[in-house]
Amino acid sequence: MNADAAAWCEVVAEGGDDPDSRPYQPHGAALELMRCRSEEVLLEGPAGTGKTRAVLEKVYLVAEKYPGAQLLLARAKRASMNNTVLRTWEEKVVPVAHRCLLGPTRPHRDSYAFPNGSRVIPVGLDFPERIMSLEVDMVALFEGTEATENQWEMALTRLRNGVLPYQQGIVDVNPAEPSHWLNRRAETDTMVRLLSRHADNPAVADEYLEKLRRLTGHRRGRLYEGNWVGAEGRIYSFARGSHVACRPDFPTKRVVVGVDDGNDNPFAAGRWLVDKDQRMHLERGVYRSGMRIASKVQAIVELGGLEDVEAVVVDPSAAQLRQELLNAGLPVVKGRNDVIGGLEMVQELMAATTEEGKPRMTVDPSQAEWIRECEGYSWAKNRDGTAKDQPTKREDHHMDQTRYAAMYVGRSQELRLWSV
Repeated sequence: MNADAAAWCEVVAEGGDDPDSRPYQPHGAALELMRCRSEEVLLEGPAGTGKTRAVLEKVYLVAEKYPGAQLLLARAKRASMNNTVLRTWEEKVVPVAHRCLLGPTRPHRDSYAFPNGSRVIPVGLDFPERIMSLEVDMVALFEGTEATENQWEMALTRLRNGVLPYQQGIVDVNPAEPSHWLNRRAETDTMVRLLSRHADNPAVADEYLEKLRRLTGHRRGRLYEGNWVGAEGRIYSFARGSHVACRPDFPTKRVVVGVDDGNDNPFAAGRWLVDKDQRMHLERGVYRSGMRIASKVQAIVELGGLEDVEAVVVDPSAAQLRQELLNAGLPVVKGRNDVIGGLEMVQELMAATTEEGKPRMTVDPSQAEWIRECEGYSWAKNRDGTAKDQPTKREDHHMDQTRYAAMYVGRSQELRLWSV
C-alpha cells in the first residue's frame, strides 16, 4: 500500500485526523463519513459538495486497508455509472497505474481487483439476480433518489462478508420531495444523516455556485440550499391527513387490479376495493424492478385472486403480460391510454368528498411507494417554465396503474369489459 493511502486508512479505521498526507482532504460531512461506522449512512446535500468523491475515497481506502474486502458501487441502473461514478473513481480517486485499473473498459467492467484480494464491484440495482449472489462488506449507492426502498433493503441483505470490523451501507443523494423514502428513513433514525454543504468542497467553482443560485422553485431548494422540498405544479390534491387511511370495514362491492408493466423500470400493481358508489381504496400493492413475467403473473394472482377480482386492468402496451394473465384464468382488461382523461378521473376522485367529508379515493398507509409517487407527481414543463398538458414521465408507475383502474371503474357501467 502506498504511504498516502495508509495514512488515510488510519483516519477511516481510527477516527483520527491527518494533516496533509493526501491531495484529497475531506472536510465537514466528508470527514464525518470517513470516521463513521454506522450500519446505514445518508450523505445528503446540494449539488457540488463533493459527496460522490467522498464516498469513493472511503471505498478506495477501505479496499486498501482490509485484504479481501468486497465493496459494492451501485446505482439504480448500471449503464448510468460509466460516465459518472466510475469516471470519478478511475480519474480522481484511484492512483494512476494502480493495478485495479487493469482490464476491461468502464462499460464492460464487472469489478476492480486489488492486489490484496479486495474487490470493488459496480452493479445496477435493476439486476437483482446479480446482487443476490454477492456477499459484501460495504454498499455505496449513488443518486439514491433513483432507487426504491425495496432495492436498497435488498442490497443491505448482502452485507455479510465479515472482512471489515463493521458492515456499512452509504447513500449519496441530492434531496428530493419530503416524503421520499430516504428522508423518511433518516427521520426515523434508521439511517445516520450527514449534511454535506458547499463549504465542505474547496474545489467547487464560484461560477458553478452562481448557476445553482439562479435556479428557481424546488430546484433551487434542493440543489442549492440542500432542502427536501416538494415540486411545484403537482397534479393531484393529495394530502396524507385525508387520503391515507386504514379502512378494514370498507364496504367492498367489487375488486379491481390496476397494472403498469415494467422491466428495468418498476412493475407496479394495486388491489383496489370499490364500493357501490364507485369510491376506491388501495388496499395493497406490488412495486418491484427486474421481475420475470411468471413472477408478475403470480404477484397479480395473489393481489386479485381468481375468484373475487372483477377485472385486471393492464398497461395497454403490455401485450405479452395480458396474454399470460389470460392463460392464468384472470379477467383481463386492456387499460385505456387516454392520459388526460385518466388524470381528470383520478383528480375528481381525489378532490370529491362523501357526505361524511371523506375523499372518494383513499390509500392504505402501508403503500409507501404509491404515496411517494403521488406527492412528487407533477406536470412537465416547457423550456420557458410553463406547464405542459402532460405529466412528467418519471416515477409514475403506480400513478399509471391507478389511472387504468380509475378509468375502468368510471366507465365500466357503460362498458363492462374492454377488448384485450
